Amino acid sequence: MFKVDKEILSLFLAESTERIATLSRLILELEKKFNEEAVQSALREAHTLKGGARWVGYKEMEEQTHELETLLQRLGQGERLFDDAFKKLDAVKGLLDRWGQNGTEKSSVTEKEKPLKPVTAEMPSRSKASVEEIVRLPFSRLQELLSSFEDFLFHIREIQNLVSALEQGFRRLTAVGSDLKSLMLDLSKKSSDMDVLSERLNVRLRTVGVAPLSQLFEDLPRVVRDLSTQLGKDIEVSYSGGQVEIDKGLIQALKAPVTHCLRNAIDHGIENPEDRQRSGKNTQGKIGVRGEIRGEKFILEISDDGRGIDVDALKKRAVESRIIAPE
Repeated sequence: MFKVDKEILSLFLAESTERIATLSRLILELEKKFNEEAVQSALREAHTLKGGARWVGYKEMEEQTHELETLLQRLGQGERLFDDAFKKLDAVKGLLDRWGQNGTEKSSVTEKEKPLKPVTAEMPSRSKASVEEIVRLPFSRLQELLSSFEDFLFHIREIQNLVSALEQGFRRLTAVGSDLKSLMLDLSKKSSDMDVLSERLNVRLRTVGVAPLSQLFEDLPRVVRDLSTQLGKDIEVSYSGGQVEIDKGLIQALKAPVTHCLRNAIDHGIENPEDRQRSGKNTQGKIGVRGEIRGEKFILEISDDGRGIDVDALKKRAVESRIIAPE
């Protein structure tokens, strides 16, 4: 039997997760407006995803991805099978999540199905790049790195002091000749190079634990699409501030509450198309999600152009549910 090495599994899970997110974005793009480039991009992503599943011997995921590939081909021929495509993509994602969460559920294949390349074969360079992009440093490791950087700066200052002392000595010993002058120039250049290096290291250290707000936004269009379709509402969501960088942990912590707020806006805030038309509004509802840094604070705002929550209806429902007493 052939079992997948843990390192290979990590590479496969990281790249597959990225490709599934890209496929979701491309299918949403096609549903709004058909274009051949998006079709071809989606087909390439699905084909590569299927090849990865075959490479690690995950037969069930390979079969499901093949069916997704067939649906994408039909989308390219003009068939509007977007719900079917999303369901199949969710099935593939579910298989990937199940495999990644349960370490004992690693796929195995018989010798007849064994891939031609050995398990230790080098993964494509893009896979390595993907893994490097999602590496998370433990806080203790980050503290060690910062401590090392402080030591590094201390030695830089020591070198600069030595340069200053040598400059004073050089002024006293000009008669020694051009050799000492050349040495001083070289040492001064090295010191300048070290200053540049330390600044670059400082910048990288400060950004190692942050990520763009766009990572929070990437899953929201699918949530809006599914719920608005279910409720029979036409809703457009706009996002701003995707380039703002905040702590990665905060991005993860915000996903659930932001999704909940969006659901409330769609379900309770924005009216159905008929009510909006009677009120003289555009039948398409608008939701805005905006993030920004104000001073030392991060502000995230979610707004909609609906009528909002009906307070009287809410009180009535609370009384019926015996949450509050009748007035």
